[in-house]
Amino acid sequence: MVCNRASNSIMLFAISVEHEKYSTFFYFVFLLDFGAHWYQYQFASMIKSKRHRDLACEKSEILRAYYEPPFFLVVAGGYEAFLMILYLVGRQESLWDNAYLKIGAGCFGLSFVFKQIVNVFMLWVSIQGLLELDYKIQAKERKGK
Repeated sequence: MVCNRASNSIMLFAISVEHEKYSTFFYFVFLLDFGAHWYQYQFASMIKSKRHRDLACEKSEILRAYYEPPFFLVVAGGYEAFLMILYLVGRQESLWDNAYLKIGAGCFGLSFVFKQIVNVFMLWVSIQGLLELDYKIQAKERKGK
């Protein structure tokens, strides 16, 4: 998972260099992706869960659907394929003349959009879980006083 976060981050930064006009957008995509996973790992470690996916699936139908094996592979693969297409087109704009690449970008672009929706839900579920946990800890401390 760490390698995946690192490779996606590098791709997003490389794309932001190739597509300077949209660099701020790709920086925010990086922050959303990294932040959502970081908070998810923090929540999982606080409750000593073995897998962050299990926590996500308990709290959200969208996250449960996302982590189903065939769907997860299609979305994750499509997301990374879309990043590769953006990078390649940034390096050589004449690639946009290829109709198949445009169709692929459109299809894989849906994976990109869905992945950002998943990241928003993951961030929301994680922050909500951390706040609930913090509230329980503070309630215990108040009772102990």
